[in-house]
Amino acid sequence: GFDIYDVPEATKRGIKVVNIPFYCIEEVAVHTTALVLAVTRNLFSYTQNIRNNDYSLEGYPAYVTLRSPRVRTVGFLGFGKLPRRCSQNLYACGYNIMAYDPFLPDAVFEEYHAKKATMDEVLEQADIITPNVPLNPETYHFVNRESIAKMKDGVLIVNTGRGALIDEEALIEALQSGKVAGAGLDVFEGDHLKPDHPFFKMDNVILTPHAAFKTEESFLELCRQSASCMLTLLKGEDDSQVSIVNRKQLGL
Repeated sequence: GFDIYDVPEATKRGIKVVNIPFYCIEEVAVHTTALVLAVTRNLFSYTQNIRNNDYSLEGYPAYVTLRSPRVRTVGFLGFGKLPRRCSQNLYACGYNIMAYDPFLPDAVFEEYHAKKATMDEVLEQADIITPNVPLNPETYHFVNRESIAKMKDGVLIVNTGRGALIDEEALIEALQSGKVAGAGLDVFEGDHLKPDHPFFKMDNVILTPHAAFKTEESFLELCRQSASCMLTLLKGEDDSQVSIVNRKQLGL
C-alpha cells in the first residue's frame, strides 16, 4: 500500500512514487486463511478454556457456532491476486467462495471456483467476510454500520488489509451486540491499540500485530525488489515493469 504517502504533493513536485505490490502474496494469503480457520473453529476460546482447566467442547463462551465448511461461504470484497490465492486455500478446505470485484472478467471467478456477486450479495449471503481493496478516500470505512447491518446475524469478519477499511467503532458495536459473532484482525485503525481497547475484553476477537506479510523470504524479496526499482529509475532504464503509482499523473 501507499496510503501513507501524499501522492498528489509528490506529483506536484515531479517525484515518482513507487510501491512493491506483489512481494508477500503467499504470506498474507496464508495468514488470512489462518485467521478464518482460527475464528471459525473457536481456537482462541478453546485455548482460554484449557488455561482455566476447562476441557469442555463449548466455546468460552460459545460465540461462534461450529459448522462444516461445506455449509459456510467466504465472501471476498475485492478479488485481486492475494484474495484469489487465499480463496484457493479455503476452497481446498471445503468452503464455498463468493467474491465482489467489478473490474474482473467472469473467467477469473470461474477459474477460482468463486461465485461472482455484487457487493450487497456478498454482504447479505456470506458467513465470513474479508475486505481486500486498497485504502483510498473511496474505500475508507468500506465496512461500516450500513454495510454491517446488511450482513447475516452471526457473521465473521477477517481483515488483513488496511485497518481503516473497517469502521472500528461500528465493528465494536456489532461484536458487542452479537451481530458480528467474531473477528480476526491483523490491522487496526491506529498503529497500536490502547491498553483499555474493547478488543482486549472480547474472547471472540483474534488479534495479530500487522504480521501477515512477515517471513524471512518476504522481507528479502521486498528489499530485492525495492533496490531493483531504484536502480532502474536512477539509471534511466526502461521502467515499464516498475509500479509507479502516479505514472499517469506525471504523464509517463
